[in-house]
Amino acid sequence: MNEFCIATLMKKFLFPLLTVTVCLLTFVDASAKAPVPPPATNYYTVANGAFITNIWSTVSHVGGSCGCSPDGSCDIDIPSNTVIYIKHDVTTSCNVNIGNNATIIIESGGTFTVTGNANISGTGFFQVDAGGSATVTGNFSVSGTGDATINGTLNVNGNVTLTSGAGSNICGSGAILVGGTISGSADPCFTGALPIELTAFNAILNTNRVDVTWTTASEINNDYFTIERSQEGLSWDNIAVVAGAGTSNQELSYQKSDYSPLQGISYYRLKQTDYDGNSSYSEIAVVNNNLATDVAVTPFPNPADGNSIGLEFTGFDNEDVVIVIRDIQGREFCAYRYAVKGNATQLTIPFQNKLAAGMYVVVVSSNDTFATSKITVK
Repeated sequence: MNEFCIATLMKKFLFPLLTVTVCLLTFVDASAKAPVPPPATNYYTVANGAFITNIWSTVSHVGGSCGCSPDGSCDIDIPSNTVIYIKHDVTTSCNVNIGNNATIIIESGGTFTVTGNANISGTGFFQVDAGGSATVTGNFSVSGTGDATINGTLNVNGNVTLTSGAGSNICGSGAILVGGTISGSADPCFTGALPIELTAFNAILNTNRVDVTWTTASEINNDYFTIERSQEGLSWDNIAVVAGAGTSNQELSYQKSDYSPLQGISYYRLKQTDYDGNSSYSEIAVVNNNLATDVAVTPFPNPADGNSIGLEFTGFDNEDVVIVIRDIQGREFCAYRYAVKGNATQLTIPFQNKLAAGMYVVVVSSNDTFATSKITVK
């Protein structure tokens, strides 16, 4: 209390007839904190369906559905102070962004399919419980101080970018299956299965055989590799099994030869299987056995937006060609027949359904030759 206030109180009690100044005493609580953020809004699935439809309840998984949604637009940006509990089959054709104070939890029995990218940033949190699963057809990234806990299964068709050690954490005891590449690493608190970090995969015709080679930068719980071959890129045959290194932080190189290669165009890919039975695939390598190779196809722009792709042909001279676009797992997305005019020509192909982010392979073939190239969709 200051001296002015003490003097004023003395005047009040000792000289009651005098006019005194009223003194307001203010006490400051040294333990005062910043305002508490608003309580989280919880959303629970009560039915299967699309993310932005009326499959939600704000009460419980067995509560009445509401005409509400955690987000009603594409891209899906999970609002702050929102916790989403998924215990049903939920899908979305949009990218999903989990930012500051936003959470998605996929509980046992629940599945979440994202046809696009999934990004966790800021203080966002993403969790897959044991018995739950999530599939991302594009890329999956964790940055900032975002956290992810994977006790179930996370399938990513594209690339995975982990920035653990920079404030974010990747924990859990589940499995992360990746079709593309992995940048970064999980924290020691992740005791589950990460696939190998495959840095190279090639299949090269060598006279009367095809040499299949690959290199790994690291391996975790890697049981074995399977070399698979296909005539048309749809059905695959196992042609060789090679033991993995288990767990290794050293660069390792592998080689296996196919002494009975198929005639014409054939496709090779590598399947990697962990000790717990989880598996992932490499990109596809295309081999041309005894066909001319002085032709080329060049995609533009590359990376593409997924709505269309331009192709420039070289070496196909006034002949009909078949154009096939597949993802790195060999699934066919479109096929066209086109009459090439002249030695060099260009074509723009619109996609009926937008391609999800990821890596694709375009193969252009005629009766006596073929060309292939990779396409990146962002």
